[in-house]
Amino acid sequence: MLNLDALLDGDAQIATPEFALVVAATRWPNDPRRAARIRELAARVTDWPRVAAIVERHRVAGLFAAGLNHAGLPDIDAGTDARAAIGALARDSAVQELQSVFETLHLVRMLEGAGIPVRVLKGATAAMLAFGRYGVRYSMDIDLIVAKDQVAHAASLLDARGYVRIAPAADASAATMRARMARYKDLAFEHPDSGLMIELHWRLFQNPYLLRGDDLDAREPMQLVPGASVAVLPRAPAILYLFAHGTEHGWARLKWLADIGAILAAETLADLDQFYARAQKRGAARLVAAGLILSHALYETALPGAIRDDLAHDWRLRSLVRTAYASLIGDEDGRELEQVAHATTRKNLSHYLISRDPRFVIHELRYDLLDRSAEGLKGGSRLGQVSRRLWALSGGRHHAQNG
Repeated sequence: MLNLDALLDGDAQIATPEFALVVAATRWPNDPRRAARIRELAARVTDWPRVAAIVERHRVAGLFAAGLNHAGLPDIDAGTDARAAIGALARDSAVQELQSVFETLHLVRMLEGAGIPVRVLKGATAAMLAFGRYGVRYSMDIDLIVAKDQVAHAASLLDARGYVRIAPAADASAATMRARMARYKDLAFEHPDSGLMIELHWRLFQNPYLLRGDDLDAREPMQLVPGASVAVLPRAPAILYLFAHGTEHGWARLKWLADIGAILAAETLADLDQFYARAQKRGAARLVAAGLILSHALYETALPGAIRDDLAHDWRLRSLVRTAYASLIGDEDGRELEQVAHATTRKNLSHYLISRDPRFVIHELRYDLLDRSAEGLKGGSRLGQVSRRLWALSGGRHHAQNG
């Protein structure tokens, strides 16, 4: 059973050298102590296929390869098929990131040239914020945010550039599109030739009450390559956004936590005490606490003292931390959440613990009970799906079969 006090004391309670190696090799920045730890753990690894599965599942091949290289270990392509597979993933990840950087610049220029103000979320901007370079962070898609009344115009420009809308599908009905605009945060596009994915946002999160504040509408320039900048969230709200994104997804990938660990690596305890105090003031303590606790336990980020008191007195926060830890680490074998019984259900239900704002809870309920657009619902609303999951989690099926 997870010991929360041990997490607060910096013990991540990792059982296998394989998972521990992935954590050590994805810690940033480089330093001699990190290199020694990587060498020590690599010598203990007996199951490289498990390492490869963990690296792929958590999308940290670039960071992992950089960590092994920093430790002076043999070329990652050598030795075993699993290590060669990790090396190939790292190269592919680096190439894709560089492609997305230059496509991001092109898309921003295209939209701004059409009179559409746009900001870039995550992706290349997160790589610069966390690592100050490209080639180590996996970027799955390009996230752009525009005003809601500019979405149709922006979508038509993406269409002209060859992107195909995939969510909702290009042939979706007008009713489906209205529902999407009302309940969701973005439209998704894919380019059939490059494979690049675009998420065109009109708000930051599905639930508009997840994180609020005027600073989330602010913008400042960030240079992605010499002489070429894009508009992004200022640093403080950008970090809050990354925390909120991680919490919303249950911190289910090391990729997201590694970003946080790298961003906060140089922060002092006093800095983080102030950061957490500001989060408490804006009602976002639970949004950042679980990430800070996990980053402290795995990546040695300093831990604000107030978190201990909050954890002791807030059962919802304790539940969030337990769910996030289980989503992130699980059985340390590289399986996706969807492959673990009830794991995604627990993660999704944990959303109700994030905020005290009743508007947030009402919006979550409305989405879960009324939305009909998710795959696998076979035309029904989420009500039946949520009810079945709660029944299964409660052991109802077992009791019904044995009653």
